[in-house]
Amino acid sequence: LQLPVLSKDESLSCAFGSLAAQPAVVMENRITCQSPAPEQLPPSPPGNGEPR
Repeated sequence: LQLPVLSKDESLSCAFGSLAAQPAVVMENRITCQSPAPEQLPPSPPGNGEPR
């Protein structure tokens, strides 16, 4: 996947639900987002991500 070329006035952001958007880190052909702190994450719906 080829990322678009951004001008110096453009940037990418990461948004998780209603939390404030944070700057994305762009390195070559990757975009990285910092996950919110665990206490800010909503609970997982039953059956998703729970140990079996």
